[in-house]
Amino acid sequence: MEGHVLTTASGHLTFASLRTRMARVDAAKSHVDTAKHILDTSGVVARFSWLSSYCAYRAGDVAIRQNRVRDAIDETERAVAIGRLTKIPTSLLARCAHAYSKALKMDDSRQEESEVQRREARRLRSEVPGGGGNLDDESDAAFERLVKMDQR
Repeated sequence: MEGHVLTTASGHLTFASLRTRMARVDAAKSHVDTAKHILDTSGVVARFSWLSSYCAYRAGDVAIRQNRVRDAIDETERAVAIGRLTKIPTSLLARCAHAYSKALKMDDSRQEESEVQRREARRLRSEVPGGGGNLDDESDAAFERLVKMDQR
């Protein structure tokens, strides 16, 4: 995977994150779609990288915010699967599992699966070096803080 591909896709995902925080979800989706296209057309290595897991997480987060249930489930499931395959840091995997749980919870017929993922996110969180913070706080913000703690 060439450096410029990684940098360009990463840049779009950074913009997607910023646009999401600004409640500009349509703009975030545009950046996620561009990053997905870059990674999908850059070969197998790019499609199965930590960045691909992050891209799927961002795509799932946007889909959750847009109430696109099927896309939310598919993307967050993909984020977890690729994250496990590429051995992303535990905090990132916990955040992916948390998002997957939220996506599954959007589908009334998948509540049990949602609970399984919720428990998995909690388990992963408890394994983060230095502790995972207050395990009873299962908010999105708690998982974002967790990622920031692990990246330091």
